[in-house]
Amino acid sequence: MSVVESRSLEESAAPSQQSLLALSWLNFFLSGMQTAFGPIASAYLVLQGWTAKEIGFVLTMGGIARLISQVPGGALVDGVRAKRLLVAAGVVTIALGVLMFRLWPSFPLVALAEVLQGITGGVLGPGVVAIPSYSLGRLRGAAVLA
Repeated sequence: MSVVESRSLEESAAPSQQSLLALSWLNFFLSGMQTAFGPIASAYLVLQGWTAKEIGFVLTMGGIARLISQVPGGALVDGVRAKRLLVAAGVVTIALGVLMFRLWPSFPLVALAEVLQGITGGVLGPGVVAIPSYSLGRLRGAAVLA
């Protein structure tokens, strides 16, 4: 393979502007969802008659789950080849957590929803960042090996 062929393969392997824009919007909406969940959850639970102590406890559980999941979540993202599928599974997990939260606002299920939100947050951030870098690195590696 010549240098010219290698460069054209690398250039064609670069993510398109459309893909990068879609990924940026996904990151924007996911971060907004993750950030807004706590205050919205608090307001909703107050309307459901929860005490400040109960609300603080479940939100703390979610925060601790998020902290604990950071390193294992990053390792999971590094170890999985299907990074887009992992991010999609994270989005579905968040949606299921929100549904549980809305339909069954009992303490155990809201606590579970918060923990799911926290664990998923430890995977989504690294996952969204890893998608373009993994795809580009994999394609560049293929060009080098070919």
